[in-house]
Amino acid sequence: MEQLLEVRERRRLRKGGTWGLDVGCVPVAWLQVASKMVGSKGRIAGVDLQEVRIALPDNCRTVVGDVFAMPPQAFLDLLGGAV
Repeated sequence: MEQLLEVRERRRLRKGGTWGLDVGCVPVAWLQVASKMVGSKGRIAGVDLQEVRIALPDNCRTVVGDVFAMPPQAFLDLLGGAV
């Protein structure tokens, strides 16, 4: 995860209070990094064909499913209206 945080710093990716979508989120490394990146006021949604089996911060939500079969509203609902 530390390498992912280094990439974040070098590329100046995402600022706090924003939202994001992690497609294919298992094994959740990027999901955890993204959670830190957006902070407590941001939201991160993760979608994968496998269930996420670890506890995640409150600003993360995950769903088991095929991202190509999900309607756009499902992502908005998953983000809790953050968009």
